[in-house]
Parts: sequence; structure tokens; C-alpha cells
Amino acid sequence: MLGSINQLRPAPDLAIYAALKSAQHNLCVNLARQYAPYNVMINNLSPGLVATERNRRRRENADDWRRIQCSATAPIGRAAEPDEVVGAALLLCSEAASYIAGVDLMVTGGAHLPQSE
Repeated sequence: MLGSINQLRPAPDLAIYAALKSAQHNLCVNLARQYAPYNVMINNLSPGLVATERNRRRRENADDWRRIQCSATAPIGRAAEPDEVVGAALLLCSEAASYIAGVDLMVTGGAHLPQSE
């Protein structure tokens, strides 16, 4: 399943999206419990901000994009490139994940970590 950091850190302008991703994560956990005994591993891959076609309009103004990256991806401070999410996806689809069930793999550059004070 493809989740999102928004299931943990919902952005105000993405409330419905975040709620649906939270529900999806719950579904992933429940399905993982049901299907793991049959060696069907169900997991959730949750990326943070990724420089994709979907958010191309957000990258049109370089200054705005820098601010978005800094606020959305701390502590790394930049968006991921799509290729940086591929390895995690390949892991979950490979035999290397044959004993991984119900995981929410956060590929966020650390943005999912609790904020330090």
C-alpha cells in the first residue's frame, strides 16, 4: 500500500487526504494480521515530500519551494527525488521482506520524527 506522512502529520489543507491515509494504514495493519499466516505480507510505504509531477506547480517559484521543503522535511531540509523512494518499495516487494508484515515504512528524510524542543 502507498501511504503518506500525512497520516501522522496532517497538513491543514489536506485534511481529507490525511484522514484517508490514516484509514488506509489501519486497513494495512488489519489485513497484515489476516494474511501473514498465508505468507502474504502487507505493508504500507509512506513517503514524505517528493519532487513529483503531482507537486510541480509548488516548485515553480524557487523561493516558495525552498520554504516548503524546509517546513515539510526537517531535519533533512529537502524533498526526496522519486528515485530515493524506489529502494524502499523494492525492499517491500522482494524476498528480503518475507518476514515483514504490517509495517509502515516512513521514507520522509526524518520528517516523521518528533520535533525537538
